[in-house]
Order: sequence, then C-alpha cells, then structure tokens
Amino acid sequence: MGSRFPGGNGPVDVVALASLASNALVAAAVTDAWEGARSKIAVIFGRGRPDPQVEERYGETRAALLAASVAGAAGRCGRSMRRCGRRG
Repeated sequence: MGSRFPGGNGPVDVVALASLASNALVAAAVTDAWEGARSKIAVIFGRGRPDPQVEERYGETRAALLAASVAGAAGRCGRSMRRCGRRG
C-alpha cells in the first residue's frame, strides 16, 4: 500500500516508513545521545513545546531497553560459559 506525499518523487510505503522510524528510535534509545533526541522528539509531539508525558514515556522506554539489553547480555554470557564447561 503506497501513499503520495506532496512534492514527493513517488509512492511511499507508510508501514515501511513507520518501521524504519521505530527502529531508529530503539537504536537511539540505547545510546548516550538519547537525552538530546528524547527532548527533540518531545518537542515534535508537543507541537513546538516539550511534552512532559512524551519525555517520561521515552525515559521509561530507554530504561526498559537497557534492562533488556543487560539481561540479554548476561544470558548470552552465561550460555557461552556453560558451553565451555564453566559455570556462569
């Protein structure tokens, strides 16, 4: 399913665009640059002013992603050590 944006060069797959945007947000959320990005996103959703609810929500998202990342890394490390015959 495509859509045309005014002045665009052709059809745009809105689902693919949303997927790319969400992947970029998740990738940014686990970096040190996230605070600046989070504030800018809050301004976009706040229509020119930072939206505190958006800032809070993305802060929670970062915390959840970092926790999942740490848990995943610990699990991978433990599995790797067990494969080598060591206890993790």
